[in-house]
Amino acid sequence: MNSPRFRAWITWLATLACVATVLILVRGRLDKAQVALLFLLVVLGASAAGGRALGITIAVATFVVFDVGFLPPYNTLVVADPADWIVLAAFLVTGIVAAELLERQRREAEIARARTAEIDSMA
Repeated sequence: MNSPRFRAWITWLATLACVATVLILVRGRLDKAQVALLFLLVVLGASAAGGRALGITIAVATFVVFDVGFLPPYNTLVVADPADWIVLAAFLVTGIVAAELLERQRREAEIARARTAEIDSMA
């Protein structure tokens, strides 16, 4: 259980918990857009570090934290303002698309490295 993949999951879940805690402490001074952008940075970092599965998991977890912690009524999964569903949906879709794009880029880079190694071995 001390694999790099396991450490990445623990690190990014802990990062999400820390960021959420700090943001909740200053929740009254933040706008939804600021919260969404900061959480999106966590999703992007997790996607880049741990791949698609971690990125999508963090995106979904952040979606729930965003709803519960930053959209009134707080501490519930209820969304009082229907317009907030647009914010939540846009956030979730952006996080998932970013995770997918980073995974595709990682795969393409791996293919390019393999081709380079093959060409080098032929030379």
